[in-house]
Amino acid sequence: MANAGGGTIAFGIGERFSRGEKLHPFDLAGKAERIASIARELIDEPLVIGDIIEILMNDRGEGALVLRVERSERVPHFVDGQAWGRSGPRNVTLGRAEIGRLFASTGRVFLEEFGVSTRRPAAVCARIDSERRQVGSGTITAVTDYWLVLENRGDDSAHEVEVVFLNEQGEPDRAATAGAFLETEDGPIQHLLGGREFRYRFYPEVPPEVRLTWRDDSGRVHSVDQSLSL
Repeated sequence: MANAGGGTIAFGIGERFSRGEKLHPFDLAGKAERIASIARELIDEPLVIGDIIEILMNDRGEGALVLRVERSERVPHFVDGQAWGRSGPRNVTLGRAEIGRLFASTGRVFLEEFGVSTRRPAAVCARIDSERRQVGSGTITAVTDYWLVLENRGDDSAHEVEVVFLNEQGEPDRAATAGAFLETEDGPIQHLLGGREFRYRFYPEVPPEVRLTWRDDSGRVHSVDQSLSL
């Protein structure tokens, strides 16, 4: 039940067609403690049982037990190397895909415990943004401003990010690169944080190919050629 979102178990009550039918009182002495001990010691990952309610039915100390199995954040739980779940009123063994989904459902609990990283490495890409605006006080003229946007689509930072335009032979064209930008920094962008972007305002009369280079946190240098379109 812990693997299936939780549920209630009643000991000492006969069941038929998923309905309680007949009482079967048993000696309650030490039974609640025994159930809690089994959950801790024989289940992998150990399961902590919450309230166990004793229902006394006679003066001989006999009765029934009702316990609530809460939804677990440490799924899947195994007994003798096998994970179990529920299918209607039945207990069923879980297959590889079902066990995988249970591990995945724990999210960062599982990932952090086993050292699995979901961070995306730095990944720089380029695009062109444009914006129309009106200028002039008498005769109004519409002009378009263009920006070359460098975006880091990763989670980690990209360092020493640089962009150069390429000529028709696919080689760096430093003259086109220098003439393309209206305003820029001296040298590359030192640090482009994950999920952030940097905007250059530039002339659109440029070659359609750019080469992006950057260094990741480990010091490895990356280089990507990309086509641009207005």
